[in-house]
Amino acid sequence: MPIEFLCSACPKKLRVPDDSAGKKVRCPGCGHLQVIPTPDGAKSEPPSGEIRNPAPSPKPAPTPPPPKGPPPPLPTSEPNPFADKPLPPLAKEAPPNPYQSPSPAASAPSPYVAKPPGSGGMTPETAKVLLTIPVAILLVAQAVNFLASMLVVGFGVLMLTNPPQANNAPDQHVLWIGVAVTGGIGCVLSIGSIACLASTLFRKSYAAAWVGVLLGMVPCGLMTNCATILIAGIAFPAGVWAIVMLCMPEGKAQFR
Repeated sequence: MPIEFLCSACPKKLRVPDDSAGKKVRCPGCGHLQVIPTPDGAKSEPPSGEIRNPAPSPKPAPTPPPPKGPPPPLPTSEPNPFADKPLPPLAKEAPPNPYQSPSPAASAPSPYVAKPPGSGGMTPETAKVLLTIPVAILLVAQAVNFLASMLVVGFGVLMLTNPPQANNAPDQHVLWIGVAVTGGIGCVLSIGSIACLASTLFRKSYAAAWVGVLLGMVPCGLMTNCATILIAGIAFPAGVWAIVMLCMPEGKAQFR
């Protein structure tokens, strides 16, 4: 069974294996070094009501001062653990540095650019096509309207030079003059609309695009012929389409 005894320097109870008798042990409480007694000579624990005064511990012997002078050199046979060690050779490929600046390829603009607010996810290429289609329809309609207005002008001039009836010549002159002037106004408006719409196809001016679309929606011949009425029925939906595209952020971005 284990040997139990009290420390000779403090009232701490120590317990060691039974085969440790005669050996020295250090008290974990006070650090006093003492010989382990035999099981017969082990000191028993004092009664609970009795207080045992610890024996005074012997004073340690004074430590001699260290010798003066440089310390003796270490034996050459033992390696110096504090000597500088050679650095390992560099690896062929250094590990990636997370704090390194990005390469030019990594800093290239991403094709997945954030869409402007209210755009609905439309790409610039789609917006370009959706704006070009109604503008082209209006441009063709105004070209046809210009030809129809020229025919109206020619018809009015022909009636002025060759009136169909000799009677009421002054009244007929006023009528044919009005027809010719109306056709001339239609020609002028058609030319202005064609010029603005052509500028819109090349995305030169945002203001010119609005002027061309609005003039393209108006029946420039003032409903004087069937061609103008037909063109107005085709041009009005295309003009609404173009206005919607011009109001969207993608449409505005086409002119920047």
